[in-house]
Amino acid sequence: MTLHALLVILWLLALHFLADFVLQSDRVAQAKSKDWGMLGMHASFYAGIVGVGLFLAVGVGAALLTFYLITLAAHFLTDAVTSRVNAKLWPLTPLSHIHQQDAFEPVFALRYGKGFHNFFVGVGFDQLLHQAQLILTAYGLGLLR
Repeated sequence: MTLHALLVILWLLALHFLADFVLQSDRVAQAKSKDWGMLGMHASFYAGIVGVGLFLAVGVGAALLTFYLITLAAHFLTDAVTSRVNAKLWPLTPLSHIHQQDAFEPVFALRYGKGFHNFFVGVGFDQLLHQAQLILTAYGLGLLR
């Protein structure tokens, strides 16, 4: 593996973190498991951020459009499953009937018998799938020279 290929992989992982965590709002993160339109918007935004970032690293070419389209489809399909599974694994439920001191801080209760472990295993698996897709797609398209 060349230094350039390693740097592109690290750049892809940084772009993934930026697009899937830093730039994803709470509203999108919560709604994408229930709303197909919101999921589509998230996947398009994600693929766009990663695609533009990859363009900065490797330049323009036909492979870049293919990379974008594969990433868009893969991210949509992955999150279509994992966001719905993880929504069921989230152990906190809002308690809207309890008076809140601060309207911007909802009160939550831990659902009986649920902890955070399975939720974070689900999130970790989701991240593994996304990162593998980015690296394997870049490799398959010859972008890791």
